Amino acid sequence: MAELVVNKQRAALLLNDLEKTDISSLVTDGENTLSLIVCGSLRNLLGPHHDAKATGSTWPAMFWKSPATGQPPGNQYFTLDYGLMEPFELNILSPH
Repeated sequence: MAELVVNKQRAALLLNDLEKTDISSLVTDGENTLSLIVCGSLRNLLGPHHDAKATGSTWPAMFWKSPATGQPPGNQYFTLDYGLMEPFELNILSPH
């Protein structure tokens, strides 16, 4: 999820990379400020780090199913990618 902010005003909450939103009512003549705030979850911080199948949610019972060998070393943790994986695109359309 990402929050799009234009000139310090929330323009949209975007849930996937296919979403589009019209920000023309928030844009002014001259310089404008655009921010994209990307949100992840606490999954990478709190785990569980041993279960690659658990990507949709995390709950306390998941920690009871830890591997018999114990928590894996950090270089073997399963984590999820969050953030901008490529530059976002801003398309400026001319008014008709």
